[in-house]
Amino acid sequence: MQILRLLALALLMLTFSLTASHAAGETAGPAQQAAERWFAKTHRGVDTHRVQVFSDKNGQYAVGVVDYSPQGGHALLCAVGVFRKESTGSYAFVKEAKPSDGIYGETENVTFKGNTAVVSAKVRKPGDPNCCPTGKKTWKFTLP
Repeated sequence: MQILRLLALALLMLTFSLTASHAAGETAGPAQQAAERWFAKTHRGVDTHRVQVFSDKNGQYAVGVVDYSPQGGHALLCAVGVFRKESTGSYAFVKEAKPSDGIYGETENVTFKGNTAVVSAKVRKPGDPNCCPTGKKTWKFTLP
């Protein structure tokens, strides 16, 4: 009986996870593959914590967001790559978005407003442990 309860709970969690990912605008397929290749090439030897890809409403641009821990600890950094859809349907890397203060924290969402991508993340506030940020921050990037 307990095994059935655990299986039901696992199925419920999986269903919620898939629904939440779809609702956030994440895109699988060529854009996801392009983001994973870009990160593996530019951050050799660094394990990814999570790769998410968000597309604008026209599907012309995708923003690949990779949360990672550079030294295997609990603190997360974030790499953001901008990709443009090619006539072949694949996505080409355009630029890495790097604000002056760096991107750190756990990415929550990316939205698009005109030709601007807005990245929202949980960030550490003073006194927060590395594992558990409670603050919020947004970064804006102009799409090419």
